[in-house]
Amino acid sequence: MTELEPITPRDAVDWYITDREDELRYSTKRNIQNGLDNFLEWTDVRGLDNMNAVTGRKLRRWKTWRKDRDGVRKITLNSNLAVLRRFLKWCVDIEAVEKDIPDKVPNPNVSDDEEVRKDRPETERVERVRDYLSTYQQYSRVHAEQEIVAELGVRSGAVRAIDIEDFRPEDKAIDFRHRPESKGERGTPLKNGKAGERSVNISNGLRDVLLAYRHNPDQPEGTDKYGRHPLFTAEDSDGTVGRIAVGRVRDDFYRITRPCEVGQDCPVDRDVSDCKAAKNRYAYECPENYTPHPLRSWSIMFQLDQGVERGKLSNRVDVSVPVLKKHYDHRSEERKRKARLDELEEKLPGYGEDSSKSTSADFDGIPGITNPALAPVVLGTELGRFVRSRLHLELQSMCPGGTERQTPGPRKALKGAAAYALFVCLLALNLILLGVSGMA
Repeated sequence: MTELEPITPRDAVDWYITDREDELRYSTKRNIQNGLDNFLEWTDVRGLDNMNAVTGRKLRRWKTWRKDRDGVRKITLNSNLAVLRRFLKWCVDIEAVEKDIPDKVPNPNVSDDEEVRKDRPETERVERVRDYLSTYQQYSRVHAEQEIVAELGVRSGAVRAIDIEDFRPEDKAIDFRHRPESKGERGTPLKNGKAGERSVNISNGLRDVLLAYRHNPDQPEGTDKYGRHPLFTAEDSDGTVGRIAVGRVRDDFYRITRPCEVGQDCPVDRDVSDCKAAKNRYAYECPENYTPHPLRSWSIMFQLDQGVERGKLSNRVDVSVPVLKKHYDHRSEERKRKARLDELEEKLPGYGEDSSKSTSADFDGIPGITNPALAPVVLGTELGRFVRSRLHLELQSMCPGGTERQTPGPRKALKGAAAYALFVCLLALNLILLGVSGMA
């Protein structure tokens, strides 16, 4: 057994964060800190002041406390446990816990349905918000934010990262560039780093909204701490105009996507005058609004429905094809079929609009050869069609091209006469068989 060195949980967490500071992005560091803060709160409540005392039983109790206290989703709890497990592995290296402790961190049972987020809004709700903005808050910051996320399916961090020069209206394009933070300061990183950089095509409509937003006199201009000119700005409490924070983008979404904000009745039947969430300051408490991530999910689904291939969409929204398939593509098999049909109609003949509009009822009167009484009739009819077609070809060969009268040679004349005689005989046979069938 390793001889352990005493250390308080808080000192261990502070040391751990400092030790990994050079390798962590700002957002990753924040996620780790938030996850471990819950663990530190629990150790304070339980009076656990030495990491040496951590056991598998105590870790199980922490999991129960975390789950019951906040009612967190299993996927969130799983993330917290993963952060704690890695922290404890580091604690093994500094002789703070026994080497088997990280393996005793419990795992929640997360089903596929729970792991996949399906909280995207309905299309009707999305369009209602967009229509409201284009009518009552046209070319405002929140209007531009909504249109970018709805059309491109980008993350809120990518929205924040756009500089004015990244928007190229003449090319109808936006460049997303990874500009990471300096040490201890957040820049404008993309979630997947340099691999997340791409140039994205935009529609005429989105280009026009962004141009009008850029020239909106109510929208303040400013620079960030690095001297760059952000596309989306906000004014601080002290009056300084700078780059908008991700939290501010989220707040914009919280506010404008409340049903009561866009003139709809409250789905949970609250009285707006008594509803705390109806106040902008507490808009995040509304149970019916949504943030940029659900709208991103909606956008990805919409683009898939329109026939955009997963491989191409993967680069556009900066997510791998397997993740896109598992976490975003929740279409039914019928919706996928219809999307494939649109592409087939565009690229292959015979899949477009059918002018004949044939249905199964059109073929109900055709006799089946499985009826023994009609088998000779069907066979004779088919032979008659063949002979007629063959006779037509023979006559064409005797009179190739042109409209002038031509005299066939003896051999061709003989073949034509024989074919015609055979046709007449088969026609007579068909008539006889029809009579026999009618008497049967």
